Amino acid sequence: MGQHSVFEQRVFRRRGRRNTRVRAQGAPTAGALTETAPTVMDGESVVGIRGTLPASDGTTALDVVYVSRSSRPLPVLVILSRKASPILPAVSSRVKLSNWGEHLTLTPPADAIPASKL
Repeated sequence: MGQHSVFEQRVFRRRGRRNTRVRAQGAPTAGALTETAPTVMDGESVVGIRGTLPASDGTTALDVVYVSRSSRPLPVLVILSRKASPILPAVSSRVKLSNWGEHLTLTPPADAIPASKL
C-alpha cells in the first residue's frame, strides 16, 4: 500500500458484493493501514481506515478516516488522536465531512487583511 495518509477510495465489486479497498497517497504513515469493521454513522454505512502518523517529537498519532460504503465512497469523518509526550500535549480532533458536491460560497469578514499585506 505504500506509506501514505491521505486516502483515495476504490470500490470493486466481487461476486455481487461491494468490497471497499483503500489506497493512500500523501504524508508518510508510521505503519500499515488497517480497515475497521463496517459500522453506521448518522444512518450511513461506513468503514474506517486506520493508520498512524509520525509526530514531530518522535511519537505517533492515530488517524482514522471513515469512508461511506455507498455507491459514492467519500470520507465522512476524520479522527486524529495523540497521547501527551514530554514535548507535546495530547491532541484529539474530529472533523465531519458532508454536503459533497454542493456549492459553497464564502464571504470574508469586512475587516479581513489580504494575505499579500501580511
